[in-house]
Amino acid sequence: MRGFLHLILATVFGAVFGVISAMAMIQYLSAHNVAGNAGWQERRGGVEQSLAPYAISYFANQVRVPPPSAGRYFVRTRDDEGNFLRGDCSYEVTGKPVPSRWWSIHFENAEGESVSLGSTDMVFETDGSVRIFLAPYPVPGNRMLSPKGNSLTLSYAVYEPANPDEEVKLPVFTRLGC
Repeated sequence: MRGFLHLILATVFGAVFGVISAMAMIQYLSAHNVAGNAGWQERRGGVEQSLAPYAISYFANQVRVPPPSAGRYFVRTRDDEGNFLRGDCSYEVTGKPVPSRWWSIHFENAEGESVSLGSTDMVFETDGSVRIFLAPYPVPGNRMLSPKGNSLTLSYAVYEPANPDEEVKLPVFTRLGC
Protein backbone atom coordinates (compact mmCIF):
# COMPACT_ATOMS: atom_id res chain seq x y z
CA MET A 1 0.00 0.00 0.00
CA ARG A 2 2.80 2.40 0.91
CA GLY A 3 4.52 1.80 -2.45
CA PHE A 4 1.27 2.50 -4.27
CA LEU A 5 0.88 5.81 -2.40
CA HIS A 6 4.45 6.81 -3.37
CA LEU A 7 3.67 5.97 -6.98
CA ILE A 8 0.53 8.13 -6.93
CA LEU A 9 2.38 11.06 -5.29
CA ALA A 10 5.29 10.79 -7.75
CA THR A 11 2.87 10.72 -10.69
CA VAL A 12 0.95 13.76 -9.44
CA PHE A 13 4.17 15.65 -8.68
CA GLY A 14 5.56 14.76 -12.13
CA ALA A 15 2.37 15.88 -13.87
CA VAL A 16 2.26 19.19 -11.98
CA PHE A 17 5.96 19.85 -12.63
CA GLY A 18 5.49 18.96 -16.31
CA VAL A 19 2.58 21.36 -16.73
CA ILE A 20 4.44 24.19 -14.96
CA SER A 21 7.60 23.72 -17.04
CA ALA A 22 5.58 23.48 -20.28
CA MET A 23 3.74 26.71 -19.45
CA ALA A 24 7.03 28.45 -18.68
CA MET A 25 8.51 27.30 -22.00
CA ILE A 26 5.43 28.41 -23.94
CA GLN A 27 5.64 31.83 -22.29
CA TYR A 28 9.37 32.06 -23.06
CA LEU A 29 8.89 31.13 -26.73
CA SER A 30 5.71 33.12 -27.37
CA ALA A 31 5.66 36.34 -29.33
CA HIS A 32 5.90 39.68 -27.51
CA ASN A 33 5.08 43.15 -28.84
CA VAL A 34 8.15 45.19 -29.76
CA ALA A 35 8.24 48.58 -28.02
CA GLY A 36 8.11 51.52 -30.43
CA ASN A 37 7.41 49.28 -33.44
CA ALA A 38 3.65 49.04 -34.01
CA GLY A 39 2.45 45.77 -35.49
CA TRP A 40 5.71 43.85 -34.91
CA GLN A 41 6.11 41.01 -32.41
CA GLU A 42 9.33 39.29 -31.39
CA ARG A 43 9.73 35.55 -31.03
CA ARG A 44 12.70 34.22 -29.14
CA GLY A 45 15.04 31.90 -30.97
CA GLY A 46 18.60 30.87 -31.69
CA VAL A 47 20.90 28.47 -29.93
CA GLU A 48 21.50 29.22 -26.27
CA GLN A 49 25.22 29.57 -25.53
CA SER A 50 25.12 26.82 -22.90
CA LEU A 51 23.76 24.41 -25.54
CA ALA A 52 26.02 25.55 -28.39
CA PRO A 53 28.55 22.66 -28.17
CA TYR A 54 25.73 20.12 -28.37
CA ALA A 55 23.99 21.92 -31.22
CA ILE A 56 27.21 22.28 -33.18
CA SER A 57 28.07 18.60 -32.76
CA TYR A 58 24.53 17.62 -33.81
CA PHE A 59 24.81 19.58 -37.05
CA ALA A 60 28.40 18.37 -37.63
CA ASN A 61 27.20 14.75 -37.35
CA GLN A 62 24.50 15.57 -39.92
CA VAL A 63 27.14 17.24 -42.19
CA ARG A 64 25.11 20.46 -42.04
CA VAL A 65 25.99 24.06 -41.25
CA PRO A 66 24.91 24.96 -37.68
CA PRO A 67 22.50 27.86 -37.11
CA PRO A 68 23.79 31.20 -35.84
CA SER A 69 24.53 31.34 -32.14
CA ALA A 70 22.15 34.26 -31.63
CA GLY A 71 19.17 35.61 -33.47
CA ARG A 72 16.15 37.80 -33.14
CA TYR A 73 12.93 36.94 -34.96
CA PHE A 74 10.22 39.50 -35.62
CA VAL A 75 6.81 38.73 -37.14
CA ARG A 76 3.63 40.48 -38.13
CA THR A 77 0.31 39.30 -39.51
CA ARG A 78 -1.38 42.69 -39.93
CA ASP A 79 -0.63 45.78 -41.98
CA ASP A 80 -0.19 49.31 -40.65
CA GLU A 81 -3.97 49.83 -40.62
CA GLY A 82 -4.64 46.67 -38.58
CA ASN A 83 -5.91 44.55 -41.49
CA PHE A 84 -4.70 40.96 -41.91
CA LEU A 85 -2.00 40.56 -44.56
CA ARG A 86 -3.39 39.33 -47.88
CA GLY A 87 -1.71 37.94 -50.96
CA ASP A 88 -3.74 40.12 -53.33
CA CYS A 89 -2.53 43.36 -51.70
CA SER A 90 0.69 45.31 -52.31
CA TYR A 91 2.95 46.35 -49.44
CA GLU A 92 6.17 48.30 -48.97
CA VAL A 93 8.79 47.66 -46.29
CA THR A 94 11.21 50.54 -45.73
CA GLY A 95 13.90 51.33 -43.21
CA LYS A 96 17.45 50.67 -42.12
CA PRO A 97 18.22 47.05 -41.28
CA VAL A 98 19.12 46.11 -37.71
CA PRO A 99 22.96 45.99 -37.60
CA SER A 100 23.83 42.30 -37.81
CA ARG A 101 25.91 39.68 -39.55
CA TRP A 102 22.99 38.70 -41.81
CA TRP A 103 19.21 39.20 -41.98
CA SER A 104 16.26 38.11 -44.10
CA ILE A 105 12.64 38.99 -44.83
CA HIS A 106 10.24 36.08 -45.32
CA PHE A 107 6.60 36.18 -46.49
CA GLU A 108 4.53 32.99 -46.03
CA ASN A 109 0.92 31.84 -46.38
CA ALA A 110 -0.96 29.27 -44.28
CA GLU A 111 -0.31 26.52 -46.85
CA GLY A 112 3.46 26.93 -46.48
CA GLU A 113 4.13 28.72 -49.79
CA SER A 114 6.77 31.36 -49.17
CA VAL A 115 9.21 33.84 -50.63
CA SER A 116 12.21 35.47 -48.99
CA LEU A 117 15.03 37.92 -49.56
CA GLY A 118 18.27 38.09 -47.60
CA SER A 119 20.67 40.92 -46.90
CA THR A 120 22.99 39.65 -49.66
CA ASP A 121 20.13 39.88 -52.21
CA MET A 122 19.30 43.54 -51.55
CA VAL A 123 19.92 46.72 -53.46
CA PHE A 124 20.46 49.35 -50.75
CA GLU A 125 19.52 53.03 -50.95
CA THR A 126 22.37 55.57 -50.73
CA ASP A 127 21.64 56.17 -47.01
CA GLY A 128 21.95 52.43 -46.20
CA SER A 129 18.22 51.81 -45.97
CA VAL A 130 16.24 49.26 -47.96
CA ARG A 131 12.96 49.45 -49.80
CA ILE A 132 11.19 46.15 -50.49
CA PHE A 133 7.92 45.68 -52.34
CA LEU A 134 5.62 42.72 -51.62
CA ALA A 135 3.11 42.46 -54.42
CA PRO A 136 1.14 39.91 -56.46
CA TYR A 137 2.69 41.36 -59.64
CA PRO A 138 6.27 42.28 -60.65
CA VAL A 139 7.54 45.74 -59.67
CA PRO A 140 11.03 47.25 -60.13
CA GLY A 141 13.55 47.13 -57.28
CA ASN A 142 13.75 44.78 -54.32
CA ARG A 143 10.57 42.76 -54.62
CA MET A 144 8.88 39.57 -53.59
CA LEU A 145 5.82 38.13 -55.31
CA SER A 146 3.20 37.65 -52.60
CA PRO A 147 2.02 34.11 -51.97
CA LYS A 148 -1.73 33.61 -52.53
CA GLY A 149 -4.08 33.62 -49.56
CA ASN A 150 -5.64 35.75 -46.85
CA SER A 151 -3.61 34.53 -43.88
CA LEU A 152 -0.06 35.71 -44.50
CA THR A 153 2.84 36.18 -42.10
CA LEU A 154 5.81 38.48 -42.60
CA SER A 155 8.98 37.46 -40.74
CA TYR A 156 12.14 39.49 -40.27
CA ALA A 157 15.04 37.42 -38.96
CA VAL A 158 18.24 39.06 -37.70
CA TYR A 159 21.20 36.70 -37.25
CA GLU A 160 24.01 37.56 -34.85
CA PRO A 161 22.87 41.14 -34.20
CA ALA A 162 25.54 43.68 -33.26
CA ASN A 163 23.69 44.52 -30.02
CA PRO A 164 21.36 41.59 -29.23
CA ASP A 165 19.79 43.08 -26.09
CA GLU A 166 19.31 46.61 -27.36
CA GLU A 167 15.92 48.06 -28.34
CA VAL A 168 15.58 48.06 -32.15
CA LYS A 169 13.92 50.23 -34.78
CA LEU A 170 12.22 47.86 -37.21
CA PRO A 171 11.27 48.62 -40.83
CA VAL A 172 8.05 50.50 -41.53
CA PHE A 173 5.40 48.31 -43.15
CA THR A 174 2.83 50.09 -45.37
CA ARG A 175 -0.07 48.76 -47.42
CA LEU A 176 -0.05 50.37 -50.86
CA GLY A 177 -3.33 48.94 -52.11
CA CYS A 178 -5.47 45.88 -52.80
